[in-house]
Amino acid sequence: MKDRVAAAAVPEEPAAKGPFWEKPIGLQDMFDVGLRSSYVSSYYAAPLLTRDPDEGGLVVNTSSFGAGCYMHGPAYGRPAVRTGCTGPDRSWSAPSWARRSAWSTSTVRRRRRTGRDWATRSRTTARSSTEFGQGGAMDVQDLVECRAIEELKYRYMRAVDTKDWELLASTLEPDVTAEYGDRLSFAGAAELVGTLSRIMTDDTITVHRLHQPEIELDGDTATGIWALTDRVIRKKDRVMIEGASIYRDGYRRGAGGAWRIARTAYERLYESEVSLDDVPTFTLTADRFADA
Repeated sequence: MKDRVAAAAVPEEPAAKGPFWEKPIGLQDMFDVGLRSSYVSSYYAAPLLTRDPDEGGLVVNTSSFGAGCYMHGPAYGRPAVRTGCTGPDRSWSAPSWARRSAWSTSTVRRRRRTGRDWATRSRTTARSSTEFGQGGAMDVQDLVECRAIEELKYRYMRAVDTKDWELLASTLEPDVTAEYGDRLSFAGAAELVGTLSRIMTDDTITVHRLHQPEIELDGDTATGIWALTDRVIRKKDRVMIEGASIYRDGYRRGAGGAWRIARTAYERLYESEVSLDDVPTFTLTADRFADA
């Protein structure tokens, strides 16, 4: 939904002393509904996030320079400069210990609580793209590298499904190791690509979908955990296989800055098989790999 801001007279209540979640939520109604959802969600989340000083939580918004100033409380700050003011505004009305966990920032960062304050780790140590509560800070370049690794994995999977073996080889380190459940294991890119290209003929259709990447950077190496769902159709055998797995990868960055897969393995969560003869209405109405 596109954000909108309407002109409004600002009452005194938004800036009055006290937690914003204890004030009438109707204060937000002075603004157009397009900006309301973020404020309402944090309104109901704040009591949970501030319940325990040792647990807490995190609200992250991205916006402009308005994130650095306090203006009339969060009911005004959210629509006035979109998400920008909500970090300072909400932390201003929160308990003192909770102000450290109320953010508004132009980049996503991770912090970990150590003792009495929040501390960031050095760039030289490992950084995760997902577990902000257990590690150090991420900067913009870290996010760029995480995105590059995600795109690498997407290319790898697209190459398998489209049987583009040259593209697949380009995603792999020459000494890559691979284990696909209990059935297939490879040592080296040449063995992996050669075997897959031989067994995955045009008789086989595969569809792999990757989800929920968890990338952790450590200099020129990285690790990744992915959720995978897949479907395989073997046309001559009249069989369709479906399953889900957890991928655990290792990545290496070369001298030119390009990431490649150094190791990959998945553990099967489940796998099912059905005969297409039991689904009499099943018909392939499109097939890229059909015989010409």
